[in-house]
Amino acid sequence: DGEDHVDVTVEDKIVMGPDTVVIVTPQEDVHGLTFFARVLTSKTLRIALSGPAPEDIAFGYLVIN
Repeated sequence: DGEDHVDVTVEDKIVMGPDTVVIVTPQEDVHGLTFFARVLTSKTLRIALSGPAPEDIAFGYLVIN
């Protein structure tokens, strides 16, 4: 709520690299905001919104190496 991004730490068995693709899917209404995901480190991805979220929004994600 009120944030425009969240950083997610993935499980130990997942290692992300420069060729990793992350797909995110909102599980709730995103209130007209656009969103994307990007890899920050080998263990962290960021889900970002085009503006502050008016409420908490749950996202599912898929990491493809």
